[in-house]
Amino acid sequence: MAQTWCQRRIRKQKKKNTMYTDMSGDESILTSKFVDKLLVLLAIPSALEKKAIESILQGTHHSTCRDAERAVAVVLALAELIKCWQIYWQLPISLQEVRTKCTWTQDTCDEVIKSTDLFQAVRLQAPNLLRFGNSLPHLPNAVDVSHDDLHTILAAQQAKLDCVVAQLPTLSKHPWTTFVASAALELSNCKADLERAGDLVEDTVSQCFGGRSGAFPTSKLFTVLHRLSTTLANSAPTERSSG
Repeated sequence: MAQTWCQRRIRKQKKKNTMYTDMSGDESILTSKFVDKLLVLLAIPSALEKKAIESILQGTHHSTCRDAERAVAVVLALAELIKCWQIYWQLPISLQEVRTKCTWTQDTCDEVIKSTDLFQAVRLQAPNLLRFGNSLPHLPNAVDVSHDDLHTILAAQQAKLDCVVAQLPTLSKHPWTTFVASAALELSNCKADLERAGDLVEDTVSQCFGGRSGAFPTSKLFTVLHRLSTTLANSAPTERSSG
């Protein structure tokens, strides 16, 4: 049954040309919690396992020792398999988070570059900026995006994928061969997206500040713009009434 289910997921993945993104967040969270609890249960020895451990410590009952060793090997193998399934469910969600935040960054940079009011504010210190906030609808999404955090996420996902790759000799061909290939491609794409997003932020800062190198810390760009646009939005009614 499980094999058929996995094959259905693979066919669905090929049809959508995405990597296992058809699973809802609630289902993924439920699966993750189930797997975590199962891993905990595997770490709790039963009464028979405790007796086997005692026999091993006492150096008696060689047959019991061999049985215990086989049991431990089975438990460890099962734990590794469950760990791989946990990565199978969680890795696509983490990569989607990186992809989404890179998109927010790129969209916001595009809006900033196109905002003539912003260029006037930065270069000429012009006071007329009432339309500035409305010209950057993606800014609230991008303001909390940390590229350092995204690099950390990708490094963690790469480590998880390496863990699955190490277990490939013990895993069935499906769905793991397809999963590893898809995950490796998605990781590569996410790394490229993040690099492009970082370069675009650098270019945006350069354009806003007239190409002056080091004039403004790139990590603070969206935070400063968000505070500026929020302040202007809050003060807009007062300025209209005074005008």
